[in-house]
Amino acid sequence: MKYVSYVSMGIFILVMVNGCGSNKKPTLGDAMLQEGASAEQLGNQWNEGSALVIKGEKMKKKGQEKIDEAYEEIDEGKALISKGDRLINQGEKMIRDSESAYKLKFPNKTLSAE
Repeated sequence: MKYVSYVSMGIFILVMVNGCGSNKKPTLGDAMLQEGASAEQLGNQWNEGSALVIKGEKMKKKGQEKIDEAYEEIDEGKALISKGDRLINQGEKMIRDSESAYKLKFPNKTLSAE
């Protein structure tokens, strides 16, 4: 493909140099060669732009997947915190209830954390 591009450019340059040296009107072939080089450059530019769009779309998709995964992690983290809060509340209630029951059962004893 690059070889064809170099050949086209070479022909284009030869046509331009020969055309500038004479007052001869450019032929249809000269015009076609000139147009071909321009069209090839535009085609290459379009292909490069298309590749960038495809790459950008893939990046956006991957980024959105990472965001979605992060939201799932956040939801899991919130669920763990909520469960932890429930366990703490349950444990604290059990501690209070056992202390109250101990005081009722053993009124002359004092509780001390040693």
